[in-house]
Amino acid sequence: MALVYGSDMGFWPVAGLMLVWGGGNYGLYTAALALIGDRFQAEKLTAATAALASVYALAAMIGPALAGGLMNGLGAQGLFGAAAVVYLIALCGGVWLFRPVEPDCVKP
Repeated sequence: MALVYGSDMGFWPVAGLMLVWGGGNYGLYTAALALIGDRFQAEKLTAATAALASVYALAAMIGPALAGGLMNGLGAQGLFGAAAVVYLIALCGGVWLFRPVEPDCVKP
């Protein structure tokens, strides 16, 4: 939520926040590549890596346009609001996708 109020913090706190945020972003990409390398082999590894790169590139094209549109509409808060919404969606998606699933009980 610090991103939402980021424009009121001043330059250096926001610069520090962006440093941590950028490191986390590239750390997630590296972790995703490591997980892909652990799970897939041969041609499936190549396909999974290409899919990750495609999604990453698509997000890199859509994200700035979306943030710019929100900044036009909401001012400087639009950028931080867009980032907060993206991370909230990612959090909700992660909680839903990685929820513990119990196996179906089979009656004898």
